[in-house]
Amino acid sequence: MGIVQRVEGGQEQEAPDLLDAVRASVRSFAKTRPTQRDAAALADEWQQIAAAGWLGLLADETLGGSAMSTEVMAALYEELGRAGVTTPYSAVAVLALVALDQCTPGVVRDELLAALSAGTACPVLCWQDQPNRDERTLPFETLSHDRTGTIAFRRCLIDLADRATHFCVPVDRDGTPGLAVIARSDPYLTLTLVPGLADRPLGQIEFSGAIPADAFLPLPDREALAPAFLFARIAAAAQLSGLCAQINAMTVDFTGQRVQFGKPIAANQAVQHRLVDLWTEQTLAAAAVAHAARSCADGCDAALLATLAAKARAGKAADVVTRGAFQLHGAIGYTGEYPLGGLVRGCLALMSWLGTAHELRRRFVAIERTRGAVA
Repeated sequence: MGIVQRVEGGQEQEAPDLLDAVRASVRSFAKTRPTQRDAAALADEWQQIAAAGWLGLLADETLGGSAMSTEVMAALYEELGRAGVTTPYSAVAVLALVALDQCTPGVVRDELLAALSAGTACPVLCWQDQPNRDERTLPFETLSHDRTGTIAFRRCLIDLADRATHFCVPVDRDGTPGLAVIARSDPYLTLTLVPGLADRPLGQIEFSGAIPADAFLPLPDREALAPAFLFARIAAAAQLSGLCAQINAMTVDFTGQRVQFGKPIAANQAVQHRLVDLWTEQTLAAAAVAHAARSCADGCDAALLATLAAKARAGKAADVVTRGAFQLHGAIGYTGEYPLGGLVRGCLALMSWLGTAHELRRRFVAIERTRGAVA
């Protein structure tokens, strides 16, 4: 059974004990997580999260996964945010994983999914050919009609491209949509890394050459990738909510320790009101994420509005919380040594990924109006 079918078939709410166990495993991971973020530390972290089963959290057990629900996924990514993790692991462990799972089962697909769950492969979905690309207008490159499948294209804004082992590109072969899986070592592939927001590079690829027949993974239709974006938005919103909670905790600690005129600044009523505002934004975001995750059991179509609302709400919360945190921290918040800046950059990257709050609100309203007109 595929990921989407399994998630849509689950009607019961997850047991609190399971969600607590996932959160506890992340807290245990955070205690030993080094503060230095060099290449060696990032590679070690990748292996740790693979060993913990987080990369294959949604994957089927026959492929080395854990076959968990979107509720468990949301709990995991929210707790990762609370632990200060800004790396968008959901770009691979959710977006690319679900996209590959939607393809027709076969040797290449199954081996890649199993390797992803084990942490020995890092496939990324290359879906943007320009900034601000909406997945509703996802470009499918056309393969030539000969058996070599010659093709040329460019893709940009690829998260985790620096550690990617495979690049998955939506293509069309003789009227059949699918994903072309291109190994990083392919001689026809050129990868360029450019600076990104959250202290990590983004990738740009250019490809001009042949794609073997077995590297083409058919999809049922062009809409088959929609659930991958839906689940990834929930994960991104959950991580944003967790990052906001971490930033709020730092801000509460700082205002309780920073003394002016003989008392902590948190003793001032104006500061207390500001802290409550920040807490309220994060709490509302967490509630929206939990609702979206549970809604997936009713079907991806039914969960679409809840998912758009969750990502929009989390984006708004991140905007309010990061601004408020800088205001309450003062000058120290802007120093490179203080961790607030890194958390804020992580928020900024996730806020724009898969749609800003403004874009998603407009999309929400448009869908709601259309459904209302049909009804």
